[in-house]
Amino acid sequence: MSRLDDEIRARVGASKSEEEVKAGALVLEMPRRKDPYQAFSAPTKDPLIRLTIYAKTMYLMPQYQMLYDVVFAAGFEFVGLVFAHQRIRIYGRNLVGLVAGLQTNSVEWIRELTPFFELPEDDGTLPVITEIQIEGAAISPFE
Repeated sequence: MSRLDDEIRARVGASKSEEEVKAGALVLEMPRRKDPYQAFSAPTKDPLIRLTIYAKTMYLMPQYQMLYDVVFAAGFEFVGLVFAHQRIRIYGRNLVGLVAGLQTNSVEWIRELTPFFELPEDDGTLPVITEIQIEGAAISPFE
């Protein structure tokens, strides 16, 4: 620790933390799965203003008022969102709850499965989003 940290600690009256005790040793930990995978969240029946989409390529926060159409397959393995400036294709399984939430503008966020960090439940009844494709993004930080 630096003298500045010691001086701040002396003024605040804080004791040594666990980090200070381990300061001499550098321990790298592997990333851990904190929560089980959840494909989307629809916490309320009240309409929301924005929808947050967490895809592997980028994150988006489009407004619900810009959502023109919701297109989905009969088996609920595909959901398409048509916004004024882009199209979003969502692939997965058991997406009936996602479609129901999008009908009432109550889906808060949608998240793509990252197999390295998350494991879906094995019973096969929970929704899983395997891929989110974004077409016609207005601003792409990767181009």
